[in-house]
Amino acid sequence: MRCAHAILLGLGLLTVSDRAEGAPWVTGTATVADRFILEVRVESYETFVDTRPLEGGHPNWHWRPTSRELRVRWGPDGPGPTSASTLSVMLDHLVSARGLVLEDTTLRMELSPYAYAPYAERLARFAAEDPEWSKRTKRTGGRGLALHQYVVETTRQQPLHPELDALFAPYGHRPHLYSVEKCLRSTRRSDTKTRGWLRERGLSTKRSLPLGCLMANLRFEVAVDSP
Repeated sequence: MRCAHAILLGLGLLTVSDRAEGAPWVTGTATVADRFILEVRVESYETFVDTRPLEGGHPNWHWRPTSRELRVRWGPDGPGPTSASTLSVMLDHLVSARGLVLEDTTLRMELSPYAYAPYAERLARFAAEDPEWSKRTKRTGGRGLALHQYVVETTRQQPLHPELDALFAPYGHRPHLYSVEKCLRSTRRSDTKTRGWLRERGLSTKRSLPLGCLMANLRFEVAVDSP
């Protein structure tokens, strides 16, 4: 990788910028091991590191070393085998060659039917049978703070994102949800798209169910079963 950078620098295709830790970041675009594209740029004192497949698009990781923020964008198949395999290769490079430290990083992503449907389905299906959700729905209608708290508590207690867990398991860490924004729920007046999504999965369209959030913040903890 260093040899490739040196060649690109010599050709004037890449430039060197300062990294927060003091070591130089190479800015520009390069192909890594014929597997994916790595792009590094600096804007307003913040470094942005993007990885994406050779053909472009998704899935990809978006990492900000200065603010220690990692974002994930799934491919068309969501967190399926294709996306997971590609993301795993990219993540391994960020950890082994780019200095990504999971303990110091916040993982930000969308946990909703539109970005992570398996998670949203598991959450809604669990809530449909959960007496605690029924209690909160009766007290508050499942809105506002009650909805946000329920999503965080349930996600931390139930295995709702095994695809994410599998991605980080090789590093001995597991992501856990600690805060959310703009959470979603179904209602009797949900739009046609949401009602259709629920029907396809055999879920009720006549009651309120949590469907995840448009923004979720996760941190990493050492996996209990890690060596």
